[in-house]
Amino acid sequence: MTIDKAKLFQQISAKCGYISEEVTEKIYYALLKVILDELKEHKIIYLPDWGNFKLVEHPAAARDNWWKKGITKMFSAYTQVVFTPCQKLKKHVKK
Repeated sequence: MTIDKAKLFQQISAKCGYISEEVTEKIYYALLKVILDELKEHKIIYLPDWGNFKLVEHPAAARDNWWKKGITKMFSAYTQVVFTPCQKLKKHVKK
């Protein structure tokens, strides 16, 4: 299930009881900015009780297409964000 931002802000605001949805939205974007900046600088970030976000660099590579013999395809280099949940989060989700 996907939750849209408006509903997310509404639910966070309701759970906190004293934070407006506008302030909740500012906190949300500030949190994302901090995570992205830390990832760019350190390549890995650990959020307690959640897990790790890690940047994984994939170099450019030439690969043979096994279903089309004799054809080699070039794949561009790219960077991927990988999330690995911690054990506490895994256990919570399994309940």
